[in-house]
Amino acid sequence: MSVDGFTDYHNRTVVIRSGLDDVTAVSRLAHEVAHLRMHSARQVASAGSIMCRGMREIEAESVAYILMAHHGLSTGGSSFRYVASWAASIDRHHPENVIEGVGNRIVSVARKLIQTVDRDVRRMEADRDRRPSRMVEQSSLGHDPQIRSLGGPQW
Repeated sequence: MSVDGFTDYHNRTVVIRSGLDDVTAVSRLAHEVAHLRMHSARQVASAGSIMCRGMREIEAESVAYILMAHHGLSTGGSSFRYVASWAASIDRHHPENVIEGVGNRIVSVARKLIQTVDRDVRRMEADRDRRPSRMVEQSSLGHDPQIRSLGGPQW
């Protein structure tokens, strides 16, 4: 994977490279949010070995994969290659053991993120459905609001 995004653990911010297609951007965002949910600045600063970084990458990418799959979005196999590569860097002979060791943590965080995303999507849809089809604008002179229809008869 190229560097399509990164997490600033100290400031708890995520940066996603512009110009990505929508699915890739969402996948990278899910990966970086998983880092923020699972890893602290202190853990990252004290984790000097490849094993520690590898575990963080396995966890974040696995959570992102599950979140994307839950919402019907495919990562096109890149997630599997990325996770397999990091797992093999930790245990060349038994990379499956590495993934198995963090499986429960991955599933737990993925479930929480899925619940959060699904709840927020339902809330946004409900808000959208409650909004009237008319838009109210305050005139620049401070007079009574002007009401315009969005695609219907003018009032």
